[in-house]
Amino acid sequence: MIAPTLLLLAHLAAVPAPTQIPAPAPAPADYSGIMARWRASLVAVTYTLEARQARDGGEIQSVEEALCGIILTRDGLIVTSGDPFPDPGSDPEKTLFPIDFRVHRKGDRPLEAEAVGLDRDLNLAWLRLKTPPPDIEEVRF
Repeated sequence: MIAPTLLLLAHLAAVPAPTQIPAPAPAPADYSGIMARWRASLVAVTYTLEARQARDGGEIQSVEEALCGIILTRDGLIVTSGDPFPDPGSDPEKTLFPIDFRVHRKGDRPLEAEAVGLDRDLNLAWLRLKTPPPDIEEVRF
């Protein structure tokens, strides 16, 4: 029993020490410039989760939810999380599906939007404003 322990200790003593990893560059102390530049593109998205079919002839369930999004283009394309969208083939009686998307910009009334795309690998969804306002700026990276 002592021999394997000594062998392990000898092996560990022969292993070189890990190299030092440099510290990351410090983050800016103030993000206000970034927020000031892109604030108009950041939006809240509210939606209703609703079953497509009622259970056993009862009432259809619905739940109000919200998430964040970014308006990307002047024609109102928005990228947001794909979390609210169920997997294909989900049971329509047990699964809640997102409907009635409303986009809330700072100081504006809610704008209607519709789902236009979903990328399950990246967990991203795309919405499009039904009537985009003329003052939307295109996001450029």
